[in-house]
Amino acid sequence: MTVAYGVAGLMLLGAMALALLSMARTQSVALRLVGLELLLTLVISGVAIQAAATLQDSYLDILLAAAGLSFVATITVGRWLRTRGD
Repeated sequence: MTVAYGVAGLMLLGAMALALLSMARTQSVALRLVGLELLLTLVISGVAIQAAATLQDSYLDILLAAAGLSFVATITVGRWLRTRGD
């Protein structure tokens, strides 16, 4: 099972690298914010993998807080982009 956690972690690192690359190459503020939200989602997934690998439920509090923050950030960015007209 440890190999599966390692492979999942490597896949997340690859996805994070691609998200950072796409954020760096774009000129649009909206696409950079979407990339940042994707990065936060990938970090949440990484914490979930860590929680599953170590069998510690203390990570669940971090996951819930980060997921709530991600939801609020998505709503806020959507409203900001709607008023900005980007």
